[in-house]
Amino acid sequence: MPPPSRSLRCLERFAHVGAPLADWRRETGNGFAAIEPLLAPSDRLALRWSRPGRPSLRIVDHDDGRAVALCDEELTAPVELTRAERVLHHTDGRKLRTRLCQALGLHPSTEIVTPLPGLLRIGEWRPKPAHSIAASLAIASTHEHLAELIIDAGSTATKPTLLLTPTRAMWSARGDAVIARDKIVLVPLDDVIDERNGAWTRLPAWDAYVVSITKCERVTVSTPGAPDHDIQERVSRLKHMERCVLEALGEHGVVGPDARNQPAQEALSKWTGYSCNTTFKMALSTLRKAGFIDNGRHNGRRGGYFLTPTGKQAADFLAKS
Repeated sequence: MPPPSRSLRCLERFAHVGAPLADWRRETGNGFAAIEPLLAPSDRLALRWSRPGRPSLRIVDHDDGRAVALCDEELTAPVELTRAERVLHHTDGRKLRTRLCQALGLHPSTEIVTPLPGLLRIGEWRPKPAHSIAASLAIASTHEHLAELIIDAGSTATKPTLLLTPTRAMWSARGDAVIARDKIVLVPLDDVIDERNGAWTRLPAWDAYVVSITKCERVTVSTPGAPDHDIQERVSRLKHMERCVLEALGEHGVVGPDARNQPAQEALSKWTGYSCNTTFKMALSTLRKAGFIDNGRHNGRRGGYFLTPTGKQAADFLAKS
C-alpha cells in the first residue's frame, strides 16, 4: 500500500497563507521533491517561526534589518533569521494545474488561473474525442469553505463534473445534496496519486472514479484494464484474506458504484468468514489502494464496498482458478 501523500496534505494545510520553505520541507518529508517545483514565493513574511513538537517562536524585527525569533517564556535561545528564511511560499496554480494534468491524463484548461485557496479549473477528461468532462480542483482551509466550493461547483455545472480535493480531511455533509443529484463526483487526490521519486504517479484507484463519472454521463468507454497475464501476476501477490474479499464480492455480483447490496465492513467480513478486526480492515485498505475495490462514500455517495473493473477481472480469474 502506498504511503500517505504528505505533499498533497500540505496543499490544504498551507493553503490559506502559505509557509516558509523550511516548513514545506519538514512537513512534506520525502514528498518535498514533488511539491518544490510547484511553489512560488509571496511578498509576505512569516510572523512566527515553527518548530516540530514545540511552541512556535515570535519573530521580532529590529531597526537594523535583523529578525530574531524569540521564546516569550525564555526557555530557548533566540534564533537569527534571514529575510529569505521568512518568505512565505504558496503553490503556483498554473504549475499545479500542469502537474495534475500530466499525472491524471487530463487535457489542460486554458481558463484564467484563479487564486488558491478556492476553485481552480484543471482541465478535461476525454473518454471520446468528441466528448469531454470538466475537472476542477477545490482547495480550502476549513470544512465550511470546501462545502461552499462544492455547492458552488454544483450550482453552475450543467453536466457531471469531476471535483478533485487534495484529501478527504475537509469533506463535510453539506455537499451531499449536490452530490446526490449526480452533478459532482468527488475525487480525493491522495487516493489516486502516489508520490515517489520526486513525481506524482496515477494509481489504479483512479479507474473507479472514471467509472463513476461515466455512469453519470451515460458514456460507454473502455476503462484501461490489465491484461490477463498482468491480473494473474497481481492476484498471485495478494494474501488469502484479500483474495477472499474479491471472491465474495464477485460471488454476490457487487460490481461498480451503482451495484445493489454493497456491504459495509462488518457484512463483508461475514461473507468472507473472517473477523472484522484491524487486520481485515487493513486488507480492505490495501485492495482499495491497489484499485481492486472501492467504497461508495469515497465517491461522495452512500453505500459499501464494490469491485472496480480491475477487481472484477481479478474476481473472475479467481473464480476460474
